[in-house]
Formats: sequence, C-alpha cells, structure tokens
Amino acid sequence: MKLQNLIIIIVTMTLLVYCQGNQKTGKEINDKLQAAMDESIPNSGAIGVSAAVIFPDGKMWQGASGISHEGIPITTDMLFDIGSIEKNFQAALALKLVEEGLIALDDPLEKWFPSYPYINGKITIRQLLNMTSGLDKIVEDPNSPFRIGYVNIQHERILTWEDIYNDFISEPNFEPGTKCEYSTTNYIVLKHVIEKAAQEKQTKLFEDRLLKPYHLNLTLADFFNPIPENMPIAHGWCDIDPDEDAEDITAGYSLNWLASLSPMLVYSTSGDMVQWIDALYHKKTVLSEEMLKTMLTFNSPVQNEPMMNGYGLGVADINLGRMFPKWKDVKVYGHLGSQFGYTAFAGYFPELEISVSIMFNRGCDAATDKAVGTVSGAFFDALLNHLGVKELKQQGSVSDMMKELEKSPDDIHLMYRIARQQQAYKDDDKAWLMYEKILKQDPEDRYGYKTEALFWKASYDGVIGKKPENLIAFIAEHKDYKDIQDAYRWLAKTYLRRNEIDKAIQVYHDALKVFVKNAEFYNHYGWWVYENKVADEYETAIKYTEEAVKLKPEAYYIWDTLAWLYFVNREQQKAVEASTKALSLAPDNEYDAYEKALKQIQKGK
Repeated sequence: MKLQNLIIIIVTMTLLVYCQGNQKTGKEINDKLQAAMDESIPNSGAIGVSAAVIFPDGKMWQGASGISHEGIPITTDMLFDIGSIEKNFQAALALKLVEEGLIALDDPLEKWFPSYPYINGKITIRQLLNMTSGLDKIVEDPNSPFRIGYVNIQHERILTWEDIYNDFISEPNFEPGTKCEYSTTNYIVLKHVIEKAAQEKQTKLFEDRLLKPYHLNLTLADFFNPIPENMPIAHGWCDIDPDEDAEDITAGYSLNWLASLSPMLVYSTSGDMVQWIDALYHKKTVLSEEMLKTMLTFNSPVQNEPMMNGYGLGVADINLGRMFPKWKDVKVYGHLGSQFGYTAFAGYFPELEISVSIMFNRGCDAATDKAVGTVSGAFFDALLNHLGVKELKQQGSVSDMMKELEKSPDDIHLMYRIARQQQAYKDDDKAWLMYEKILKQDPEDRYGYKTEALFWKASYDGVIGKKPENLIAFIAEHKDYKDIQDAYRWLAKTYLRRNEIDKAIQVYHDALKVFVKNAEFYNHYGWWVYENKVADEYETAIKYTEEAVKLKPEAYYIWDTLAWLYFVNREQQKAVEASTKALSLAPDNEYDAYEKALKQIQKGK
C-alpha cells in the first residue's frame, strides 16, 4: 500500500471517530436539556417552555415542553411575547441609524422631540438608551394598565402618545445623567425619535433592517394586521383572579392597548431569538466593532433592579446569581422580558461563547418567579454542568463570603447572599443583623433589596425582638409586597411570643378580609388554629378550610388540615372522611405519613 493512500485512510478514520464522538456529545447535551425541562415543569407552576442554544461551533439545539393550551403542546415554532427584550432590538435599530449618520448618540431630545413639562429637552439619545435620563417610570404609575389589574384594562383602546403622556407620565425621578434607573418610558420616547429621524414607522424599519437581513422569519411586530398562519402563538397564562390558578388570557382579549403603549410589541420564537443574540454578540455581524463596544458599556448600579449588575444601550449585564447563587460567577449579558402571560430571557455567555434563549407562557403573577426559577434553574444546571462550569461552593460558604465581605465592605449583593445563606442555615440572629446592615448601607435602594430587607428586619424585630411595630408599619406601607401574606403570619407569631393570643387572632381576622378566596391562606389560618389549639376559633377555622377545599379540591394537605380541625372539634366521622380524602390524593412520597395520620384519627388519638 502506498504511503499516500495509508495517510488518507488514517485521516479518514480519525475524522470518522471525531465526528461520531461529536454526534454522541451533541445527543448527550440535547437529551440532558430536554430532560431538564420535562422533569422540572410538573408542579413548578409553569405552563409551557421553549428554549434554544447555539454552541460555539454554530450548532443549534431547540426544545419545548408543556402546553400552549388544553390539548395543544408547546412546539419550537410557537411565538411568545418577548416583553422588554424588544429593547435590545430597538437599541440595535437606533445604533444602525447612528452608523448611517441619521442621528447621533449625544443629540439632545429637543432636536427630535416636542417640548413637554416632564421631559427635559437636554436629555440625549444615549441617556434614553442607557436608562440615565431620569424619566418617570410609566409601568409604576397607579393608573397604568400594569397596575390596575388585567381584567380592568381597556383592551380595545389604542393609546396615542398624548394619551400616554397625559395619563401616565409624571415628574422625572432625577436629573439626566446622575443615576441609572430602568424605565420603559425611555424607549417609548426613543420610538418617536427613531421614526422622526428615519421618516418611517419603527415596525417597518425593524422588518427591513433587522428581521429580513438576519432571517428572523418567525418574529412579528405588526399587530394591527392579521397574524400570518405560519406563526402559531403560544397562549399566555396569568392568574387574573383571586383563585391562585393561572388562566388562559389569550382568547377574548385584544392586544390594541399593548401594541400602542409598548415601545415595540414583539413576538418571537426561542430559535429566532437565539439566532439574533448569536449574530449580534458572537458573530458580530449586526454592528461595527466600535458601536458594539459602545452598546456594551454598562452603567451601574441600576436602581431597584437586583437582576441587573449594569445597563448598557438596550442590554443588561445580568446578575445570574440573584436567582441561581451557584452560578454567580457566570458572565452573561442580554435582556429579560415579562408581560401578562409571558416571561422570556435571551443572552450571550461571552466566556463560554454560547447564546441562549428561554421563554415561558406564564408571566406577571405571584407564581411566575417560582415557575421560571424552577424550570430555568434545572435548564441552566444541565447546560452549565455539561460545559464544565464550576459551581460556586454552597455548603459552608458563609464564612468564605464573610471573608470576601471584609475585602469588599460595600458589596450590597454579597450582603444579601450572606443573609439568605444565614437564613438557610437557620442562623436568624445573624441574618437579622445582615438585613439591618443592608438598610444602613443602601438607604436609597440603589441595588433593589430595600423592601425585602425591611420585610425581614421587621419580621425578626417581631419574633426575636418581640416588637410588632415595624411589622404593623410594613403591612400598612407595602400592601403589594410579593410575600405580604407572610408579614401577617410573622405578626401573629410575634403576638404569640408576647402571649397576646387575642391580638394574634385579630391579625388573622384582618388578613382573611384581605386575602379573599385565597385557599392557601385559608389553609394556613386553619393549621395555625389547630396547631395552637385556639379552641374559640375552631368553628371559624373549619368554615374557612371547608371553603379552601372547594377552591382547591385536589390539595391533599388542605384536606389534612380540615381533618385535624374536625378532630379537635370532636367531629370524628367528618375527620375520618377528610383524612381519607387527603390520603387518596397524597403523592407516593407522602403516602405513609398520611396513612399514619388517618390511623391516628380513626383511633381517636
């Protein structure tokens, strides 16, 4: 055999082995990512999820799990509302106009925009893009559609700029250039600048300059015309009534209000979004090198936004460790998006050279954080572990973090992580002091932890210090706090510690008027009455717990609460029936405990 032929055979065999290895590795990570979604979505509160990853070699993985609506599974070609991720598109569009010489980043607003009392004409386009303008936060206005409840929105209404300004925009929050505060108002104003400078509708510019050139064929921004048949929409889900269960809000609700109020309403697939991120940050084919560097110049801190380490021009330096402490050291920039019925993420991991997009068809309700955190946590664990990323040490890490804090005594993010870890270890005295330190170090809430720190300090003031005053004040001042139910519980516990049972009972009675038809709170009240043997409350607690099982008839733990309330109220037959029902609904891993409870009740013990 000639040497040349031998070399060819060896090279060919080597390539075959390499390719087979790559295929095996590719299939392995594909299976892991799909399994992470399939296994984490049950009982998470998530309805459906679609995700995509582009690896350094350019190969793309896509997967989906869960449902769009009854009988219809989520598929990878379904579109989701991407929420504020649209700002990334809008910023790229503005920067392309800068490259073309149509606008300049340091142009004052007065060059392109009429004068308004609450909008400073000296604000620059750069300050709109990087959230340093000081413009009022439209989303937080009490009359904003985002604050009045989904069912109360005038869904058919098409809002003009004058409507938006007159109804929702108030005095600016600070002087331009002095702070960084995330406000969608910046990008609503930017839309008008873009259209004035280019003399064309923003959606048309978006289609011609970004969608078509980068082959984003499953991305939609025109909602005033019929949606193309090849663009199936994943139904959005949100809890819009007091029953704590998400409802399908897609059918029967117009998008007119949202399409006219948003800086740019965009629906897309996880596949299109990951291709966009890859083109912009990995291939770097969208903007010039200089313009991309400008885009990625981050301002920090971003006030009241703990998920953001900084904000550039339509892009955030995302604090992944806020949701997933083990991945605190993983660098990622991109954008997050949330809207009624949807939650989304699209980002680039520069040290790993991967682009990732993950989308959920649930958003803007109390259960969203858990749903998104559970599924995306499993997804990122599978992805980052496969890529060999080292997890931040968790066990025994408080002492390490305290040493780190000695070197960086002003690191508010680190203080928060320490406090949470101390709580996980039940070291409440130290957590109490750490939350107090956060409040002293950051009174202006530049890092977004103030409300949570106030909650925990007030709670510890109560149950450890036996002083209820701060909890009472917190409840009065933070009625919309995500864990406000817990504030009532801590206040009742405080009064118990003070041996003031009548005041503890009154706390629960007050709370029951607030959390109407709230099965979980009714159940907690019932269990509290049973656990503390508050005999005068048995009848009332039974009434509310009976209502709770009507609201959530499959909740085995509520049936168990009702059984024990019947039991202590000497209603033996009802207690046995309720306990039997709890056992029939209990999951396999809790069956033995509920079987034991039923036997105790049957024996009258």
